Amino acid sequence: MKAGSAQKFTLWQDIGLLVGRVLMGWIFVESGWRKLTGMDAFIASLVNRRVPYATMLGWIGAPVDGIAFAANAALVDWKIVPRVSVPK
Repeated sequence: MKAGSAQKFTLWQDIGLLVGRVLMGWIFVESGWRKLTGMDAFIASLVNRRVPYATMLGWIGAPVDGIAFAANAALVDWKIVPRVSVPK
């Protein structure tokens, strides 16, 4: 395949890629939402894992997770990242 050329997929491959992308997105959204709405439980899980400075890192880590999700969504929406899994 030449550099810069788009790869062609069959309809079932496109559907499979779309389903995979939606499921991965759901995992990240659900995880980030649970961290932001259940900050005490998230910090307690960090304490149980013996993370140093768990309270401080919990309050830093949860918003960073949300920012990373928003940045990824913006990159796809702004077409910086190609939408290869959406059937045409």
